[in-house]
Amino acid sequence: MSVNQLKDELASLGMSPVGNKGALVQRLQEAQSAANPFVENPKGLSVSPGRRKTPSKTPVKHKEQPLSKTSSQMTSEDIGFMTSPITTIMLALRCAVSLGKDGAGMARNSPLIMANVVVCIFLVITLFLFDGPQQAYLAPVREAVMWYGRWVVLGILSSVGLGTGAHTFLLFLGPFIARVTTAAYICKSTDFPLYGLNSLLCPTEPSEELNVTLLTILNKIKWEAFAWGLGTAIGELPPYLVARACTITLAG
Repeated sequence: MSVNQLKDELASLGMSPVGNKGALVQRLQEAQSAANPFVENPKGLSVSPGRRKTPSKTPVKHKEQPLSKTSSQMTSEDIGFMTSPITTIMLALRCAVSLGKDGAGMARNSPLIMANVVVCIFLVITLFLFDGPQQAYLAPVREAVMWYGRWVVLGILSSVGLGTGAHTFLLFLGPFIARVTTAAYICKSTDFPLYGLNSLLCPTEPSEELNVTLLTILNKIKWEAFAWGLGTAIGELPPYLVARACTITLAG
């Protein structure tokens, strides 16, 4: 546009047409900017009144590069006793220490309960270790504890895992049930001891013959099966505690 055209345009807008061409052009641009605050120019610059022209900001996308899995990013699925024995043992020890600290804290918070537990343990040990008339009553108790404790330990070995496991049902409980079933059919009774010197021997005194069925066999071996099942439940705790300690360690 010529100078005369710029002056006519400014006069039509009610603005002063005095000045050189550069001043007239700037004055006309300001007037147009006031009428339209945001004007996009071909170069992608935004114009606003009273501000400098700044490039419009557009988000820049960066390519995500795959990260290699480090030791701190390992999950519980990557850790096993056969693949990472040292890590598994260290996590188990760390969990045991943590549980010990928790137990010590509980003992400090409830000294009366802990005192009662210590006194009871002391009394039990005293009764079992020292000779006396109580031994005649404690001998069957000791024998029963050893018998059922054996089944609990076998159950723990069956499910403790950590990369291995003993099939104690097929090796111990299953054959035991088979022997009890055989003895019951031979004796036609279930009135025989399951442990001790006379285990699985038919009673010397005549007893009432019994129709041996599946229910009678189950009733005879129910406590051994229960003790073994209790051991399998206890055996699930160490893998859980190891996985829990691993999760807490990686999260921290």
